[in-house]
Amino acid sequence: MRPVSQELNTGFESEDAIGVIPRQSTLRPIDAKYRAFRYPPNAEGLGLCAFGMTTIILSFVNLGVAEDESLGLAASFAVFHGGLAQLIAGLFELHLHRFLSGTAFVTYGVFWLSWGLYELLLATNAIPAPSPPVPTAKCVWFCVWGVFTALLSFTTFYAPKTTRAIQSVLCTLAMVFFFLAGGVYSDVVQVIGGALGVLCGSLAVYTGFAELLLLITRGEEILPLFRVEKNSDSEPHRASRLEALQRSA
Repeated sequence: MRPVSQELNTGFESEDAIGVIPRQSTLRPIDAKYRAFRYPPNAEGLGLCAFGMTTIILSFVNLGVAEDESLGLAASFAVFHGGLAQLIAGLFELHLHRFLSGTAFVTYGVFWLSWGLYELLLATNAIPAPSPPVPTAKCVWFCVWGVFTALLSFTTFYAPKTTRAIQSVLCTLAMVFFFLAGGVYSDVVQVIGGALGVLCGSLAVYTGFAELLLLITRGEEILPLFRVEKNSDSEPHRASRLEALQRSA
């Protein structure tokens, strides 16, 4: 497997951090390799696994495989794992100036927190259930999230460095929201949305574990992510970013 940190480096203070090993290095080969191919720390593995697992659990309810009574279990899982864990991952990503992934994790983390809290309040009769039901409001709610996700997936095609894996997660998620919007009026459409949700969640878990393996192996790509890079992030551009970081240090 080829090390990929050389392509993904976001800028470090030393020269060898951009993939150049000094000729007179006194380091052992294994140490030199780790210094040359360090993978930038990130929380994508945590955020994607939290999102994917929660999506799969809820999608089995939408599929009709799990009983409707298990919705409370899915809601409690959504509050802590889908919501809180993603929120933490998103804040960590924003701290690292990874604004696209940070925005996604924080936004979907708050989505799961709000949805889970609402379902738990309904289940405990803390708030009255809407009577009659409000299908139009739910449809609009899902459509708004579908449009946001579609715009977010569109943004990834202009990111300097992205992966087809991330793009596939966001594209399928947008489809899930739109099918769930239609599923408010049709059980068949809801089942289709549930099936797409299982697919989307599985892709997210796969991508999350691929990112974790990159961190554990110091940049060795065990599971392919199908990386895409734009020409704007060329070597001169990368070098200028490194110089800017050194001046600000």
